[in-house]
Amino acid sequence: MSPDLKKIIPEKLYEASVLLASNKQHKAEKLLNSFYSDTPQKIRLLLNDNNQLLIENSKFEELNKDRIIKIKLANNHINSSNIFVQHKTTNRSVYDNAKKDLQDYDDVLLWNEKQQITECTIYNIAIFKNNRWITPPLKCGLLDGIMRAELIKQKKIHEDIVELSDLNKKTKIMLFNSVRGCLKAILI
Repeated sequence: MSPDLKKIIPEKLYEASVLLASNKQHKAEKLLNSFYSDTPQKIRLLLNDNNQLLIENSKFEELNKDRIIKIKLANNHINSSNIFVQHKTTNRSVYDNAKKDLQDYDDVLLWNEKQQITECTIYNIAIFKNNRWITPPLKCGLLDGIMRAELIKQKKIHEDIVELSDLNKKTKIMLFNSVRGCLKAILI
């Protein structure tokens, strides 16, 4: 990735936050309110290159909280320094490529060039190791999700390296994100 792109992305994120906190906040709220529905919705707020606010909505598919999510190890490693796995963007090629052959499982567990697990394509992850829940540190190449940050703040999970060798069929796995909450998972 070019140094210019590494500089531009954080600048765009800053511009987006300033835009939403400034005079366009009312416009953003009006747009969000236009998606009111009696059924649960997922709403995604986007800011394009021209500083235009875009909103996407889709039906929210609720999961049974007792459901166990089946995950499979990705076929190839990710690059832990890839800025697109460290920030939430519309460039999801890493995730889309990892789950392109999604069959008989619900999500894919990503790992980096150092044989360390990072995250799944739509969830952060923690494993139960040495009597506590461990989640990979950001330096492994993952998104600092909202739920992840909250669980760390509450000291319910702790950052530590999770090696591929730490995983087996009996490993206790928890997946989480701010939309779904915390869910049990198994490696298949």
